[in-house]
Amino acid sequence: MAQELENVILEQNLVFHNYADFAAFNKIDEGSVGIVYKSMWNNKLMVALKCLKIDTKPEETEFQQFVRELQILPKVSQHQNIVKFYGVTKGKREAPVNGTPQQYVELYMLCWDDSPEKRPDIKKVLEILNKPSINDSRYLLPSYLS
Repeated sequence: MAQELENVILEQNLVFHNYADFAAFNKIDEGSVGIVYKSMWNNKLMVALKCLKIDTKPEETEFQQFVRELQILPKVSQHQNIVKFYGVTKGKREAPVNGTPQQYVELYMLCWDDSPEKRPDIKKVLEILNKPSINDSRYLLPSYLS
């Protein structure tokens, strides 16, 4: 599913926008494939932001409908009766803070994998966090987590 979306985005030459540029999320509607929010973009433009649900696998026909929207909207969004399509953004994943140890960055990326099956469970996360290379005096876990 994720690879097919990536392919459509590349094939259609869609514009990527930084997710951090969106604010004030108010849920408008929800379907089996995604959630639509009313959101402020760059502090100046109110937009509808359609967010694909990545934690649940949608029905194939619904997913294909979403993909088809991505293929068609850029071509027709200049029409006065069609909502303008501005591009896509990838997720709610913030960039790691400067100075974050590389092991934390790698763990962060693992936890945000598109496939829930590939994400580590809490036991694995704690195992990684308790490795000696991470567990120095600057980055100690609270005792109740270890």
